[in-house]
Amino acid sequence: MLEDFIETNEIMAEIKVFDVEVKTSAQAELAEQSHPVVKTIVLAHDKGFVLAILLATQKVDFSAIAHLLKTAHVRLATPGEVEEVPGYEVGAVPPISIYGTPSLIDPAVFNHPWVLAGGGTKFALLKMQSKDILTHAYEPLVEKIALPPATR
Repeated sequence: MLEDFIETNEIMAEIKVFDVEVKTSAQAELAEQSHPVVKTIVLAHDKGFVLAILLATQKVDFSAIAHLLKTAHVRLATPGEVEEVPGYEVGAVPPISIYGTPSLIDPAVFNHPWVLAGGGTKFALLKMQSKDILTHAYEPLVEKIALPPATR
């Protein structure tokens, strides 16, 4: 599914498969240290779902996201919702929205020309150009969605 999307859209990307799990940011950083890791978090709110895409070293600012979405409450999607909405398990969600889930992207992602992200399974990472995240995300909105470093 991810491979087909990459090929169909002619994205310069590579899916790197590992013998160990890389579903957490820490596991991904240990397995592959060539580029910064980007995490894609599925969030639920009263109007549906959204992907929050930010550097693995950052934490989500739920208040900022609720404000952007004009909603009172934003929460992490359950593992079942994650598998249902983008079609991947937690830790494997790529930063491109194959199933039409809107995306909020923290601008710090674009400080790096190449990034590693969820590669579709807990044993894979997607190496891609950060600019392609913006090009291939569904309804992308680039906004500050990470907590400031002092509040982490």
